[in-house]
Amino acid sequence: MLLFRNDYSQDCICIDAYAIFDLRIMRIFFLLILSIVISAVAVPPADSLIFKNIIGSVIYENIETGRYITNAAQQFDGYPYVAGLLEKGDDKKAIVNLREFDCVTLVEAVSAISVCIKSQNVKYSDFENVLTRFRYRDGRPTGYESRLHYFSEWLHNGVNIGFLDFVRPDSSYDTVRKVSFMTENNKLYAPLKDQKVLKSFKAFEKQLSDLKIPLVKTARVHDFEKNIREGDIIAFASGIKGLDYSHTALAFWKKNDRYEDVLHFIHASSKVGRVVLSGETLQEYLASHRNVIGITVARIK
Repeated sequence: MLLFRNDYSQDCICIDAYAIFDLRIMRIFFLLILSIVISAVAVPPADSLIFKNIIGSVIYENIETGRYITNAAQQFDGYPYVAGLLEKGDDKKAIVNLREFDCVTLVEAVSAISVCIKSQNVKYSDFENVLTRFRYRDGRPTGYESRLHYFSEWLHNGVNIGFLDFVRPDSSYDTVRKVSFMTENNKLYAPLKDQKVLKSFKAFEKQLSDLKIPLVKTARVHDFEKNIREGDIIAFASGIKGLDYSHTALAFWKKNDRYEDVLHFIHASSKVGRVVLSGETLQEYLASHRNVIGITVARIK
C-alpha cells in the first residue's frame, strides 16, 4: 500500500513536472513565433521616418514658388549643429543623418529632398540615391577621395548631373578663385597624411581651379538680390587663401516691419548651434563677415 502511494506520488510528481515542462515549451514556442512576426515587420530607421514625415508635409506645395524647398528646410528648425559629420564614415557608403547637421549637409539633404519631390520619386531609397549623387564624384562612394570636399565642386557636380542651375548676373561676373586649402593644411585632415592621397587631392584641386563658377562680389549683391528666389542655394565665398566657400544656406524671403520683402536665409549655424532662420538679412550678414567676399547662387531644377 505504501509502495502504491509512493508510485502514485511519483506519478503525480512526474505529471506536474511534465505539465511545467509543457508550459515552458509553449512559452518558448510563443516567443519564437512572436519574434518571427516582429522581425518580419520592417521597422524603419529614424532617418527614413523623418524623410517620410517631411515628404508628407510638403509634397503638395507649389513647386514653382520654391516655398516647398524652404518648408522642407524649416522641418529641421532647431535640429542641432554638429561639425564634421561626414568624417565619421569611410565613404564606402553615403552617411544619411537627418537628425543633426552642418551647413553643407543641411543644404545637401534639403536639395536631395527637393529633387525627389519635384521628380515625384519620393521613396526613401530615391532620396538616398539622389543624396549619393550630390555628394560623390560620379555618384560612387569609393572612399575619402571620391567625396566632393570643396563646395565649388559640389555645385559644379549638381549642375552637371542636372539637379542645379547657376543663377548668373545679367552683366559680367567674377569667378571663384583657385583652391588649395586642404592640401596646404593637410595636417587638419587625417586621410591627407597619406602621401598618395595627398597627391590625388592636389590633382583634384588643380582641376577645380579651372572651373568657371559665377561669383557675385559683396558690393554687387544688393543689386543682384532681385534674381534670388525662395529656396535658392546661397554659397558664401571665402576670402581665406585657397578656400572657395566658408558657409552655405537656403534663401528665404521675409516681410520686415515695413512689410517689405527682405532676404534672409535658413542655415545650420555653428554660432547658434542649431538649424535656424537667420535673424539678420543677407546684407547684414555680409556686412558683419568681412572674410566673405561674395556669393554664388544655385537653383534646384
